[in-house]
Amino acid sequence: MATREPKLLLGPLVVVAVVASAQCGAYALDAWPRSMVLWYLNLEVFRPVHYSLFMADGVDPTGVSQAFGVVRAQFAQTIFHLYLRQEKNKPIM
Repeated sequence: MATREPKLLLGPLVVVAVVASAQCGAYALDAWPRSMVLWYLNLEVFRPVHYSLFMADGVDPTGVSQAFGVVRAQFAQTIFHLYLRQEKNKPIM
């Protein structure tokens, strides 16, 4: 069971990395608008990320606050998991 716990963090870390990559790709596309690779990544690879960031359209036009919301939620989930694991290993008095 101890070897499974590092794998549990892999999912949240991948989600954070995908959201961060999509945001960086959008900013890179702003800097280099003629890059075909960046357009492909923006329109095809990161399309699901864009759909999820447009749920609160009008609140934040850049989507940065929503991306940080995803990161905060994943971080809170990780901290909660570590707290529960610590409570589970506490001796009963």
